[in-house]
Amino acid sequence: MDFEAQLKCKTHSCEGVLTIPIKIVVRGDLAIIMKQCYKCKHKDNVTFPIAELDQWRSLIADLFNRCENCGMVISPEWKIVSAGNMHGTPLQKHHNFGLANPCFQCRRNGPKSVDTWLWSLLKEQPASSPKVPIAPPLNTTLFCRYCGSSLLPGALFCGECGAETDNRIV
Repeated sequence: MDFEAQLKCKTHSCEGVLTIPIKIVVRGDLAIIMKQCYKCKHKDNVTFPIAELDQWRSLIADLFNRCENCGMVISPEWKIVSAGNMHGTPLQKHHNFGLANPCFQCRRNGPKSVDTWLWSLLKEQPASSPKVPIAPPLNTTLFCRYCGSSLLPGALFCGECGAETDNRIV
């Protein structure tokens, strides 16, 4: 199965750009992935078999760490913002939770939703070469005025203490 082809936007105007996963639910032996095109904002679902996880895991891990609004790479430092419902059989329950991570390019903050079991596997995946454009690096270092941790350029919240930033350069 060509998993990359299934993740491409189906609208004519986007010329088949790769879409960004915004919600991943595991139902039985399938992963149901809601995806959004960062160009036209079109959303749809695709279903991948869990049995073929090794074939699509790196692609999903790469795309999950991208902003669904602008397509730029975002930090892999996700914060859990909500717990969802349990579903599945009594012996094998899956649990989805919401994750947020601000994009330093467009300042969108998700959240995305992913199955906890699948999330543990996606986090283990080493970074692959980007399929979507990467934002140019900025040469300034930003620090949280509350805890002193370094911030991503344009970050709205500190990744360490969660305090709102004022994006001051120190």
